[in-house]
Amino acid sequence: MSLILATLFWGVPAATVHIAAALPPSVDETLGESALKALHASRTLQDSRLSDEWLAEVHAALARVAPADTPVRLLVRKSDRLGANAIALPGGTIVVSDLMVRLVVGKAGEFGDAQKAQLAGVLAHEIGHVRMRHGTRILAGSSLSAALAAALFGDFSTVGGLPAVFASMSYSRDMESEADEYAIALLRERGISTLPLADLLERIDGGGLADEESEEDAPNWLWQAVDSFTSTHPMTAERVARLRSAARPGD
Repeated sequence: MSLILATLFWGVPAATVHIAAALPPSVDETLGESALKALHASRTLQDSRLSDEWLAEVHAALARVAPADTPVRLLVRKSDRLGANAIALPGGTIVVSDLMVRLVVGKAGEFGDAQKAQLAGVLAHEIGHVRMRHGTRILAGSSLSAALAAALFGDFSTVGGLPAVFASMSYSRDMESEADEYAIALLRERGISTLPLADLLERIDGGGLADEESEEDAPNWLWQAVDSFTSTHPMTAERVARLRSAARPGD
């Protein structure tokens, strides 16, 4: 039994890298559409409640960083389950939640230069996940784990709900590092400083939000936003340091 469990929890993650690399792009698109349909059908994703002006700012931020060689589609959605988050589905669909946008805007209440650069940084990071096919690797791991569990224990109950794994998926440290490095290169190519993104991550992870609003005064959505984002995108001093060290003189 110990060998079986070791295969399930250690062999599967290692295999996903090779499996994802062997799959054609059409598989990513199919997986992404399947996951998106599941997220909409379960009402995990709902129509955005943001103003047209704010939605336009989100799409403008994507236009600043969208690479020609990686087609991406942006959706902004209200999602209580996602909280404040941005997720990259296989095939190039990036979903940004209303709360993520509100978290970026913060107390300022509007999109200044810093907020625009922060949002561009968040999207560049998600494009990195698309390029590295991290979503496909996560889903492949979930699929393999479910299939292996079904074969070993006769339990097929988890297989049908696999696309919804994206509602609560968490990237590994290596995946986050890869996406960060891609985002840094993309931001520098487009003449966008990496410092605003570092500021955002540091503000979320280091308690900087307390400088803007006390815990007693802050709205509930703000703390929900912080908790949801940090649970799926682990914040570390290493990530912030990487972004700061990538800044160019004068940024």
